[in-house]
Amino acid sequence: MMQFKSQRTTRWVQRAFIVLAAVYGIGLILLLVVRWVIGEQWMVIALLNSGLHLLLMPALVLLPLTILLRRRRLAVLLAPAFVLFVVWYLPLFLPRPVLTLADA
Repeated sequence: MMQFKSQRTTRWVQRAFIVLAAVYGIGLILLLVVRWVIGEQWMVIALLNSGLHLLLMPALVLLPLTILLRRRRLAVLLAPAFVLFVVWYLPLFLPRPVLTLADA
């Protein structure tokens, strides 16, 4: 009897994760499309744009989890947020080149 309850709980947690990740992915895609089309004319978009790096960070964890759970559609939904974070913010985490002076 305990095993049945554990399986049901596991399914419930997995479904909740899928729904929350889908809502997150759809919300981010809508935000990015509205930001691209309208720009920062609306105050809500400007506010969300100022914290966009924080909104994109969960995609770094959610995308690998969705791949492990074999949820292809959800992974495709989260891929734009993952790619944008990597493209926009990866250069900030890379070391800067060291400049050396030439001997004169």
